[in-house]
Amino acid sequence: MKSNRVAIFFCLAVLLIGLTADSTTAAEVLTHPAMRTVPETPLRQLSGGPSRFVDSKIGDDAQAGSEAQPWKTLRYALRQLKPGDTLYLRGGTFYERPVLSRSGTIDAPITIRSYPGETVIIDGGLREFFEQPASSWKPFADGVPGEFVSTRTYHELNDRRVPHQFLSGSWEPMWSKEDERPIALGHFGDTMVPLHGYRHLSGLRAANEFWLANKNDRSKGVYCEPGLWFNRETGRVHARLAHHTLPGLGDRSYRGETDPRNIPMVVAVGFGDDVLRISGIRHVRIFDLTLRGATGSPMIHVYGSEDVELDHLTIYGGFPGLLVNATQKLKVSNSAFRGLAAPWSGRAHMKYLGTASYQIVMQNSQPLNEDIEFAFCEFTDDHDFAFLRYAKNLRMHHCLVDHFNDDGLECGAKLRDHSIYIFQNRIGACLGVFQQHEIELKASPPVHTQGSGVYVFRNVIDTRAGVPYQLPREADSSGAFLHAEGHLLSDHGSPIYPVMRFYQNTFLRESPVFRGHFLFGLGAVGLGRTDIHLAVCR
Repeated sequence: MKSNRVAIFFCLAVLLIGLTADSTTAAEVLTHPAMRTVPETPLRQLSGGPSRFVDSKIGDDAQAGSEAQPWKTLRYALRQLKPGDTLYLRGGTFYERPVLSRSGTIDAPITIRSYPGETVIIDGGLREFFEQPASSWKPFADGVPGEFVSTRTYHELNDRRVPHQFLSGSWEPMWSKEDERPIALGHFGDTMVPLHGYRHLSGLRAANEFWLANKNDRSKGVYCEPGLWFNRETGRVHARLAHHTLPGLGDRSYRGETDPRNIPMVVAVGFGDDVLRISGIRHVRIFDLTLRGATGSPMIHVYGSEDVELDHLTIYGGFPGLLVNATQKLKVSNSAFRGLAAPWSGRAHMKYLGTASYQIVMQNSQPLNEDIEFAFCEFTDDHDFAFLRYAKNLRMHHCLVDHFNDDGLECGAKLRDHSIYIFQNRIGACLGVFQQHEIELKASPPVHTQGSGVYVFRNVIDTRAGVPYQLPREADSSGAFLHAEGHLLSDHGSPIYPVMRFYQNTFLRESPVFRGHFLFGLGAVGLGRTDIHLAVCR
C-alpha cells in the first residue's frame, strides 16, 4: 500500500510540473510569446525578527534601513546585516551585482527576500536598454538593413576577465580565439525569450539561414535568430532583430518587432563577473527573487559556503545559472532556471556560433561539494544542463528537466568517491540524457569507495519531443530538424563510466534506438571497465 501511495504521488507531481511548464498563451506581445510560465511565488508574511529594508527607487544609503527610511543599494545593505536579520527588498529592479559576505548562525540565519506581494529583480545588465530603448539605439548606416548600434560605447566592459568555470568542449579557454567570445547577451524584455550572442558579425548580418558545408567559413555566416554582437574595436553593441525565413520553423519563427528602439531588452556586456556572489558565508536564506542580466558568466556563484538555501528564485540565463564550489549544505528548491535557448535555437547555433552554455556546474574545488539538494525545480531551455560529477551526496528529486539541445546530466567519469542520487524527476527532451566526459586520459581510479556512484531511480524519461540538433542544408518544410531524438546514455572520449545503479525508471521513446543499442544505449558501452546495475527497466 505504501509503494502505491508513493507511485500515485509521483504521477501527480509529474503532472503538476508538466502543467507549470506549458508555453504561455497570454495576450499579444511585441516580440515573441513567452516560452514558459513562471512558477507562482508564495505570499510569505513579514517575519517577527529584526527587519531591514532596501528600496532601489526611493531609498538612501545614508538612512537607517527601516521600513520608513530604507537603504537604496544592495551592496550597501548586505554589508550591514547581522545574524537573525531579515532584509526585505521592495518591488522594482536592482541594477547591481551584489556580493554576500555576512553570515548568520545556525540558530539565527540571515534571510534576504522580497517584500510580501512585490516583484523584485536583480539585473546585472545595462539599464538603459530596458528603461530607455528609444535613445539607446540608432540605425547603423554601414550595416545591413535592420542593423542597429548602441548610441553609447562600452570599452570598459571588454576587460577579458578570467572565467571561473572550466568544462570540456565549452571553449574555455578560447585558445587564440578570445575575440570570438560572445560577450553581449540578452533577452527580450517583455517575455524574456533569449537573444543570440553572435561570435561573428557575418552571422548577425547574414541573409542565409541554412547550415554551411564549412562551419568555419566566416565570410558567409549563418543568421541564427534575433541577437547581439559586441564590436571590440568601437566598444558598441550591434543588434539585428530580423524575421526568420527558414522553412519548417513554423510558429517558432520570429515575427515580432524589428526596431530595438521600440521594445525593452535585457542586455548584458562583459565576461567573468558573477551577478550574485555568495562567498565564504554560512547560514543564509534567499527567497522569492528574479535574477537576469548575466553574460557568459555565472548568474549565482556559491563558493566556500555552508548552509545556504535558495527558494522560489527565477533565473534567466547565465553560463552557468548556478556555479557551486567547495560548498556544503546547499538547498535549491521551488526555483525555475530558464536557459539561453530560444524557441528557434539549435545545438549548432549555440555550440559553434554562440554560447555553449551549461545551466548547473559543480566545480572541482576542495573540499568537495557535499550535501547538495535540488528539489521541486524546473530546469529548461538551454544547450547543456548539469555538470554534476564533483559532489558527494547530491540529491535531485521532483524536478522538471526539459529542452536541452546537447548534454543532459553529466555524472561521470568515474571518481573514487562521489555520490549522486537522481530520483522521481520528469526528464524530457535532451540530445543525450546522461553523459560522461573524459577530460584527462585514463584519470579515473581503478577502485572506488563502497556505496559511491550514481543512483538513478523512479524517474520518467520522455525523449519523444526531440530537440533542434543540426540546421538543414536545404529547404525542409517538415520541421523534422527541430525534433532530433537523442540517446539515453553516451560519452565523450570513452572514459571509465561511474558506478551506476539504474532501476524502476520509465523511458519513453519514439524513434528506433541509435545503432540498435541494447537497453536504449544504457549498458551498451563501457561495460568492460565499469560497474552498471540494471533493474526493472520499462
